[in-house]
Amino acid sequence: MQRIFNDRKKIVSLHFIMKRLVYINCFSAILLVLSLFACTNTSKVTQCLKDIESVYTINADSAYMLLCQIKDTDNYSEHELMQYRLLKNRIKCTLRLSLDKADDIENLVEYFRNNGSVDEKVASEYILGVIYQDNGDAPQSLDCFNKCISYVEKTDETEMLAVAGESALSEVSMLGEPKIAIRASFKSDE
Repeated sequence: MQRIFNDRKKIVSLHFIMKRLVYINCFSAILLVLSLFACTNTSKVTQCLKDIESVYTINADSAYMLLCQIKDTDNYSEHELMQYRLLKNRIKCTLRLSLDKADDIENLVEYFRNNGSVDEKVASEYILGVIYQDNGDAPQSLDCFNKCISYVEKTDETEMLAVAGESALSEVSMLGEPKIAIRASFKSDE
């Protein structure tokens, strides 16, 4: 009798999980359709990218699929196009897909140094650091990660500083000593 009860419990549990997966897939499909319609109007591009970014925080695969559906970027302003490219590379980085070439990301970094928010500056420098790390250029990589930290230190956003620091620590763990130097700089700030 106990075994039957446990089997029923498992079936109910599986049914609940399957229901949640169906809801998540439906939500993703609806968001996909809405985002595609929204991205066709240039005045709504920024909102569309923000919507895709909110999907990215939940499910990077779905966000990447949404971005790949956007084909007409010719009508985007320069800032919107740079935001699009930055978001696409952030998602690629999360999914461990091949990133754009270092030259393209350097253009993004340069653009956001002059025209971007702190988030955009940090994200573009971080991606460039990851590219340098993948290419085996540890000093350049460490320099980019340190720039990420310096951007955040100029603001009052201590939570962002912690995230940038942890990202830098995890990404440069192969470097050995610089990791200790970064950790020491965090401890001296406390």
